[in-house]
Amino acid sequence: MDLPATANPDHAPAEAGVGKDAATCDQPRLALTPALPEFMIVLDRSLSMEQAARWEPAVRGVKSATGDTDAQVAFGLTLFPPDSLQCDANAPVVSPAAKNASVIARTLDATLPNGFSPLGAALDAVADFFAKRAVALPAALTPVVVLITDGVPACAGSTDAADRPMQQAAATSAVQRLSAAGIAFHALGYQLDPDAQAFVTSLANLAGAQRYHDVQSAGQLSSELRQLALANTPCTFAVPKHVTGVATLEIAGKPIAPTGFAFATGELTLKGHTCDAYRAEVGPISVVPSCQS
Repeated sequence: MDLPATANPDHAPAEAGVGKDAATCDQPRLALTPALPEFMIVLDRSLSMEQAARWEPAVRGVKSATGDTDAQVAFGLTLFPPDSLQCDANAPVVSPAAKNASVIARTLDATLPNGFSPLGAALDAVADFFAKRAVALPAALTPVVVLITDGVPACAGSTDAADRPMQQAAATSAVQRLSAAGIAFHALGYQLDPDAQAFVTSLANLAGAQRYHDVQSAGQLSSELRQLALANTPCTFAVPKHVTGVATLEIAGKPIAPTGFAFATGELTLKGHTCDAYRAEVGPISVVPSCQS
């Protein structure tokens, strides 16, 4: 982890709430526990993923990204269609939790593509899930939903002219519901044709700018998912209320210069390159309170 080294205290600029000397008062080191944002991966396991040879690379990409970043975020997994292959029922198969990569990998290894792609039902199920969990999530942590799909929603054969617009309307309504609940939404379009890309991009745009990500391979999928996880890794940590200043901060055993963080009562925030480095390689973070604490 390339973290800024501690500066000479005689030359470092003073920071409010940063103590000058903890050694003289023998303050104990306190470990800080990061709050993990909840990431729900909504993965298309419809038959087209198998027919177009996209399933195995998609699974590889998800496994790689979650394995790299499950210390930073709490990953969950929703598959559509569900095992029942019904178009009007769905639910997350893995609830978000820390260190969930192995659980997700085992679930994907036991899953085979089949059926249509009832995206609206899947996203509604995710919205229901987070609505029930809202009180359990810290207010500062926005849940993130990441869709991975290879086409437009469908629940009937190509001869059913009414199905596609109905399924697209259901998906649109579900994304609007997620956005209204303050849940971030991103879409990874996997080898989409132009029509499908236009629709999935329109879904992502409902949630805000730059929420659609085009992917063509397992490597690209993994990279995009990993970057989304890192970008949403929080750099703010709760500090016990009795602490009134921070003398030293260490990440993975390395001291951080006072210019690399800001302290306010009850909260410590990593700044700039220190935050970027922490996100790239999460390590244990601890502080020694200043003498006046």
